[in-house]
Amino acid sequence: MKQKKKKVLGNEHHSYALSCNNLAELYRAMGKYQKAEPLLIEAKTICGKVLGKEHPYYASSCNNLAGLYKNMGNYQKTEPLYIESKQIREKILGKNHPKYASSCNNLASLYKSMGNFQKAEPLYIEAKTIREKSFWQRTPRLCHKL
Repeated sequence: MKQKKKKVLGNEHHSYALSCNNLAELYRAMGKYQKAEPLLIEAKTICGKVLGKEHPYYASSCNNLAGLYKNMGNYQKTEPLYIESKQIREKILGKNHPKYASSCNNLASLYKSMGNFQKAEPLYIEAKTIREKSFWQRTPRLCHKL
């Protein structure tokens, strides 16, 4: 599918980038990190070039590449990508959006893995607070007072 989209749409189309990302996520799930990395880099590059570096898809591509590097244990490459994704989501979606909460959680998880609990805690708390608010805003009331 990736090759077909490349031929039809060209390799600078966000749909092609999505195909690169999806194939990379398959490789990541299989533990084939060396095959996943160039695909995620390509997806991030395309999204940045075609959609701009302040687009939600670009933020997701940063997040996905960071997740791969975290799986690989390469925390030095992971941190700046998670931070970039979080900053973009904050600017574009706002601090109350579930995707922003996910970025806080991902960065906190990285810091926890690194043993930096002081940096992890406030991010986990922020993610929890956002999710509590968004849950109650989106969930219909199931119980009524009698």
